[in-house]
Amino acid sequence: MSINSSNPCSPVITFSHSIACPVFSVTSFSRYFLDNPLILSFIAISFGLIVTYQGRKFFAYTIFATGGLAGFGITMLLFSILSMISSVSVREELTWIGTVLTYTFSIAIGVFFGFILQKMQTVGAAILGAIGGIMLINLLFFWTQNDIILKSLNVIGALAMAFLSVRYYENIVIFGTSTFGGYCIVRGFSLFFKGTFPPETKIFELIIAGELSPEFFGYLAALGIFAVTGIYYQLKQRVLEQEDLVKKNNLN
Repeated sequence: MSINSSNPCSPVITFSHSIACPVFSVTSFSRYFLDNPLILSFIAISFGLIVTYQGRKFFAYTIFATGGLAGFGITMLLFSILSMISSVSVREELTWIGTVLTYTFSIAIGVFFGFILQKMQTVGAAILGAIGGIMLINLLFFWTQNDIILKSLNVIGALAMAFLSVRYYENIVIFGTSTFGGYCIVRGFSLFFKGTFPPETKIFELIIAGELSPEFFGYLAALGIFAVTGIYYQLKQRVLEQEDLVKKNNLN
């Protein structure tokens, strides 16, 4: 038996025996990254830099990676929930064979979802636009206490942004990738300072309660800087590409 009391509010007691069955939980997968935030930080910052300043050029890869990570994460979360329910009812967790199958299936779902979005980039852009529309509506109308009105605005915002994403595809891609990439960079840096960036699920609640920390507004300012510089850089690159194309056509 061993006791990990590094967190006095949440001590962990572990029992082991030579004849015990090997166990592994999907929840340990997420716990590993929580205990080693530098790994997630490096991934988020590296991915964010590429997406912020080269998102338009590599949009096919960006949307594949985004869809793949979303599919993988959601599938792992579902398996994690099922694992916790199972452990509560029968007091056993996933074996190593079950773990391998879980990862394999989750990766397959992630690759499939990313592949679909990559092959249907317009649809993928519309989905990302709809998500962005919902986030924008919640930021602008967080003060609304009427749940029906807020949900109606969410639907309108999602549909409007999805339409604009299809109608003005390239401009929306530049705006969306720069903003999303900036968020990844900022979120990656926030992992170095625990507790300074609230969980995304609680941000709107904290805005309504007026309990956001000054550090969070600093993160928002940094996100805005990365987004603006990314938009400027990608627009400039597009103009240069168009000028080069005109020159080549004139030469021909």
